[in-house]
Amino acid sequence: MACLCGESAPSLRTTYHTVRTRDELLSVLNQLDTGDLLLYKSKGVTAWGVRAATQSDWDHVSVVLRRHGGVSRTANYDPTRKMHGLKSCTHDYCECEGLPPEDDELEVIEATAAGVHTYALEERIARRLHHDIYIAVRKLRGLDGSSKETGQKVEKFVEESHGIGYGFLDIPAMARTAVVRRPQRRKSAEDGDEVKLSTAFCSELAVAALMRLDILKGNTAVKSFTPGMLSTEHNFLKDFILPGLSYEDETVLLEPSGFTRREFGKLMTKMRASRSKKTKSQKVVPGCGTRQYLTLASLPAGSSLMQRLTSFSVIDKLSSRKMKPDYL
Repeated sequence: MACLCGESAPSLRTTYHTVRTRDELLSVLNQLDTGDLLLYKSKGVTAWGVRAATQSDWDHVSVVLRRHGGVSRTANYDPTRKMHGLKSCTHDYCECEGLPPEDDELEVIEATAAGVHTYALEERIARRLHHDIYIAVRKLRGLDGSSKETGQKVEKFVEESHGIGYGFLDIPAMARTAVVRRPQRRKSAEDGDEVKLSTAFCSELAVAALMRLDILKGNTAVKSFTPGMLSTEHNFLKDFILPGLSYEDETVLLEPSGFTRREFGKLMTKMRASRSKKTKSQKVVPGCGTRQYLTLASLPAGSSLMQRLTSFSVIDKLSSRKMKPDYL
């Protein structure tokens, strides 16, 4: 693979890996843990409206949670809370009913029109890949997702948030937040109180989860965040994340239709412009005229300066109906 680093804006080179099987999908998902973020650019008019209102490339966000086999799960939730329309939660759709603890399980919690629910990570991603333009992963560094203490925090948050209704009326507030200048947004986001959500927009739920997991500062105002503010597009999280923790740049799971590739190209152009500002102040690594883009698994602790440079990789998925991946 070519090495890419230097003071000038790098030429973009993208490494594609086609996910054809369930094992290939799991090789990506199994590297995730509690606190990792999933960002979505979805198809449809509603998703386009959210992106336009919040001035972002992203219209949805969710949080990965590790459910621990050694931590008891809540079996009974408040029945008055909203479920999936008029239907209750079922094991073949979501994981809200509190499955008996066995081995550790990776799940995702998110707020959609059906309300707040938890889903099996693998199945949720496999279902959504066919309905999104692309999905991005932001890996959290510094949190021990396998600890019992973190597992207890996860269960407490799931119990409190399960079944909360979707915050349709919060979308206009998100739009107002997006047009406010960064210093004002930062001050507004620092004026938060204890998290008590009666309804939740997706980014509100995500920020609330990160606060309860002691990833973000406890006084962060959940209503001051849009999905895009949780991405590197705005680099807003760095003002609120607690010491010792950090988020990597996005790794994108991409559906390679012609339209999707054009949309992805626009995103890459924006990220290139943003990164060119960073590289101007960075030291040039001897012998390297370009910058290297690494995969999600290739950033071990103690990496060299070149490896610490912003990474970006793409997971490519077949969209052909005739060659449908076996995990769908």
